[in-house]
Amino acid sequence: MEKVKINECIAEVEFNGTQYFFLSEIIDGTFGTGQGEEYNDKNRDRGTYSPMLMDLERLSSIDVKPKEVALKVQSLLK
Repeated sequence: MEKVKINECIAEVEFNGTQYFFLSEIIDGTFGTGQGEEYNDKNRDRGTYSPMLMDLERLSSIDVKPKEVALKVQSLLK
């Protein structure tokens, strides 16, 4: 499991309620070792999560949801 530092909220998206997106930093642990229900609930009738690191330049060329958040992250970190 990793520890993260939550920074500023960069987007609020209305989809099945309000979803908030924050910039954060990994401060300890191993990336992708989460144990939340999104990783281990086999009866969850939604997609799966596969954490990955990628180059910032590629972010706008893949199917990231929501797209407006991906573009915002890309613009903030350039």
